[in-house]
Amino acid sequence: MSTVFFERFVCVSFENFVVELPPEKLGDRSDRCLMDYVQAWVESGEGIRDCAGNFETYLLAVIAIINLWTERPEVLTYVPEDETSENIQRNVSSIFGGNGRFALDRHWFAQLAFAQRHR
Repeated sequence: MSTVFFERFVCVSFENFVVELPPEKLGDRSDRCLMDYVQAWVESGEGIRDCAGNFETYLLAVIAIINLWTERPEVLTYVPEDETSENIQRNVSSIFGGNGRFALDRHWFAQLAFAQRHR
């Protein structure tokens, strides 16, 4: 798979995931950042699947997602299934907002990949 194709594939997957991610799934962090959404994408299993359980491939996906967010910050907008509700703009001001995030932890990723393979 070419790098350009992979980047597009990952960005579409991430965007489709985020659009449907209800706000309450992320908890009540006051320092919400882009990595919170990436972490949720991986924990859902989609990020693991899209990167074939490979951490190095995942890091390329993170770069593609950062580039997507830099170009189009509105990518984090939540679109409720209920068509009568309005879309919710979710803006973040940073890529990585501090402690308590595991999105760049190789061991965290490996544990989730292992769990997904053995379901």
